[in-house]
Amino acid sequence: MPSRANFLFARPTRHPAADVAARLRTAGILVRHFGTPGLSDWLRISIGTEAEMTALTAALAAMNKTP
Repeated sequence: MPSRANFLFARPTRHPAADVAARLRTAGILVRHFGTPGLSDWLRISIGTEAEMTALTAALAAMNKTP
């Protein structure tokens, strides 16, 4: 059965999820970070337009190049 969700639930591995969400926010990209126990390491990323997804992947790639 194909997925019908319009989001990804992802756990960043190089940086804490809260930091990734904050850094993306400064780039104008909004993702959902949950500060609750059990979910605080995860981000909910809604699927947008192709241009929005390109901006997200570029921002994440740039973030992975920095410590």
